[in-house]
Amino acid sequence: MVVDSQKKRLKSLSAVVSTRRWRALAHGDVKERQFSPGIEPNPSMTRELVSMVKSEMSRRARVIKAAHIKAE
Repeated sequence: MVVDSQKKRLKSLSAVVSTRRWRALAHGDVKERQFSPGIEPNPSMTRELVSMVKSEMSRRARVIKAAHIKAE
């Protein structure tokens, strides 16, 4: 279960990643390398990233809990 503080962190992380991704794509050499194989930027990827991060956090949390792993 994702709690409010985790939701806030996910939104913040998503915004940072999205901003940095678009800044990187603004550079000519990056744009040339990315688009030459036919890859195009997709603004909906932000929602997909949030969904993936939530899924990974949940999956990894179960593994960490089952293995009794503690933070140092």
